[in-house]
Amino acid sequence: MPAPVEVFGDVRPGLLVLLLAVRAVLLIACANVATLRLAIAGVALGLVVALAGARLVRGLLFDVSATDPATFTAVAGGLVTVALLASYIAARRATRVDPAQALRGE
Repeated sequence: MPAPVEVFGDVRPGLLVLLLAVRAVLLIACANVATLRLAIAGVALGLVVALAGARLVRGLLFDVSATDPATFTAVAGGLVTVALLASYIAARRATRVDPAQALRGE
């Protein structure tokens, strides 16, 4: 049985603010925490493999060393940026789901 409006007042504005806050928290959590962990693990593994295979490509490179720190930094930064952007787009889609429909399972 719903509580009378006289006791609690109109709770709809508060619920709207709560749902918007949940969406914001979901966006931040999805976009940052899990993706950043995976991106950093992937970059670390990629750096190890690239440094191990640097001897194989030395003869193919001109005017740059096989272990150039600027190149490794630029590529790692680009990969992390793309991963965060991709997770941000997925998180934005997740926040557009209507909570009532999601709870009903439709």
